[in-house]
Amino acid sequence: MTKLSSNKTVRKIRVRGGNLKFRALRLDTGNYSWGSEAATQKARILDVVYNASNNELVRTQTLVKSAIVQVDAAPFRQWYSQHYGVDIGRKKKVVPGKKEAEVLLIIRFVISVDIIEILFHPSVRNFTHSNFYIHDCY
Repeated sequence: MTKLSSNKTVRKIRVRGGNLKFRALRLDTGNYSWGSEAATQKARILDVVYNASNNELVRTQTLVKSAIVQVDAAPFRQWYSQHYGVDIGRKKKVVPGKKEAEVLLIIRFVISVDIIEILFHPSVRNFTHSNFYIHDCY
């Protein structure tokens, strides 16, 4: 059975008719396909995640048919970027727009004996007391 290892080991085996087969004993890469995008890339295998037949094969990181493996996403990310022109897997920088900047108010409630002071940023105008409802003040 094939084990997950960075030391690639492949043996040649003579079979019937004098033909040769190649038996992989240790591998760290494989040819994987992204089904919905119809893209196939050679990717590095990171880990064996699940095997329906035996949990021992997960613990020993044995590669068999139908094993669920975790692969490096870099080749697929690079293909997607070249094909669609969009970087995936990166967070977008959110720049506050004009509306968000206007909403940023400095509000401070100072509660003392029957006195509530509401301090606003100086650029805010047209304040009405009906905009706020103070509830459960002790």
